[in-house]
Amino acid sequence: MNLDHLAAVTAQSIVAGFSAANSPGRDKVETVIRKALGVVQESGPTAAILFLYTRSKEEEPASKSLRTQLLGMTTELFAISARPADRAGDALTFLATNVSDQLPRLLLVRQTWEQTLIYARFAAKAML
Repeated sequence: MNLDHLAAVTAQSIVAGFSAANSPGRDKVETVIRKALGVVQESGPTAAILFLYTRSKEEEPASKSLRTQLLGMTTELFAISARPADRAGDALTFLATNVSDQLPRLLLVRQTWEQTLIYARFAAKAML
């Protein structure tokens, strides 16, 4: 699997819904991406998902897009058929049972999410 391609495609999906001028959360998407990238780099994927579930109402559209795409990419990365529901508890259980239980998987997810968020940050700057 080409991880760079997966990261680039996921990044485009993250910002695609915010490219319209009147899109809700359009002005917050780059900020949320930048903050989420910092959390992934400092504390890892589980902390990033928790961060994305605790955003303010203004940042909710961007944070929901991020968490949906990142978790979806993770299911594709490991060929997992079930995607977690959009609830913090389900997402945490998903990460604990499918990612955090094996160090190589955790490191791969961390690296792939970092690359995805870097691409998304630049895509957001270019498109928005």
